[in-house]
Amino acid sequence: MDNNKKDKKRILNLGILAFAPLVLFAFWLLYYFIILGDYIVEQRLEEHLEIAGTTVEYYTPLFLLLGTNFVVAFIAFLYFVLNIWTRPDVPSGNKIVWVIFLATFNLVAFPVFWYMHIKNDYVRTANASPALS
Repeated sequence: MDNNKKDKKRILNLGILAFAPLVLFAFWLLYYFIILGDYIVEQRLEEHLEIAGTTVEYYTPLFLLLGTNFVVAFIAFLYFVLNIWTRPDVPSGNKIVWVIFLATFNLVAFPVFWYMHIKNDYVRTANASPALS
């Protein structure tokens, strides 16, 4: 019973790790749009120098949010690549495809990988079907 509780907590924590880069990027984008809100609402997007000046003015918080996002996404990428690479039930060709998918579309790929390989993992092992060979 205790092992099942640990598995559910592990699944929840990895779900948080999978969705964190996407949520952090959404926060960064929201913050950037709030900063540039006056230009967007008043349709003054042609004032490039003023927009660049506003961006430079808020450079530090923008950089910290994006840097944090990068670090979390890199940690998630490393964990999920190691996770898929050490799974004996996944064929080698699928592993390579997953690594490329995780590297290319990471913000969207992490939740997809979590849902397909981690969230439903206990269902797959509990209800293992016989081989069709």
